[in-house]
Amino acid sequence: MDGGYTFAASDLQADRWREETGSDFAGIARLDEEGRLRWSALSGSTSTRTAQLTFKGARGDGFIATAIRSGRPTAYDARRASSMAGARSEPLLLAESLLAALALPCMERTGRLAGLLIFGRRSEEPYSENEIAGALAAFCQNRL
Repeated sequence: MDGGYTFAASDLQADRWREETGSDFAGIARLDEEGRLRWSALSGSTSTRTAQLTFKGARGDGFIATAIRSGRPTAYDARRASSMAGARSEPLLLAESLLAALALPCMERTGRLAGLLIFGRRSEEPYSENEIAGALAAFCQNRL
């Protein structure tokens, strides 16, 4: 596949996180030398475009940019979005037909972003506070 993504052992970790969170999609994106987040693992992807996606930074007002800017978990819920503008600003939501999503930033001890763990559902069931807390706990134990 183009885009520099090669399936690897870390896909098994993404599979596990996807299953543990009741998600349809899970991806691990790590910061490369150019300052872009690129996929290092994907699970449940249904689009060939997803593997080519990179995240350039904190520009924009989508949930991924918000997670990058704030360094905090950020959720997307299509039912609460005021319009499709939220989905249009996130190519990942469109490519994977996600209606609920969660971005968990992984920060280095210096406070610099190291990567993101992104979960998504193709149903309108948003992530509950308990699910977010559980995902955070599992993520903190295993890290990227």
